[in-house]
Amino acid sequence: MREERDDAARPRSLRWPLIIVGMLLTHVSAMMLAVKIASGDTGHAVLPDYYQRAVAWDDLQAEARASARLGWTASVTPSVLTDERGRREIRVVLHDRFGAAVEGAALTARTWHLAVGDPIDVAFQASAEPGVYVGRAAMERPGRWHVDLVADQGPSRFVETSELDLVSPFSTDAPGH
Repeated sequence: MREERDDAARPRSLRWPLIIVGMLLTHVSAMMLAVKIASGDTGHAVLPDYYQRAVAWDDLQAEARASARLGWTASVTPSVLTDERGRREIRVVLHDRFGAAVEGAALTARTWHLAVGDPIDVAFQASAEPGVYVGRAAMERPGRWHVDLVADQGPSRFVETSELDLVSPFSTDAPGH
């Protein structure tokens, strides 16, 4: 009778260790999944030059205030279509405080996609239209783009920060579709 009791108790004695091992394996699997999800997410980016921006915060704010006193406005418009190399035309229309076109300025911009953070420097050239400047940038990826624009004309310096929402040229949200 004692032998029957030992045989019946033996399978029960493995139940709790198997439950513990199963729980540990479940936990390890969940943690591996969490690491995979966290490391595979490209929906975040570190701002380019964030440390230099933080160190120069006061200077950047003073420059922004001087630009506001200057009274210039910039309208940044990206093309919907990209060329064969994925570059998009960007048009900037620059006006002074009285609405007159600002001509003869040297324009540059630094732009990046908010989900990627790789900065792209853009140089602009004056077009035939007064106050209109045109540049090209590899902005193929749809989504939100940050643009830091700098316009220098003689002693005057204008800076503006803006964000653009770009759609894929093949999207139904694109103009003309």
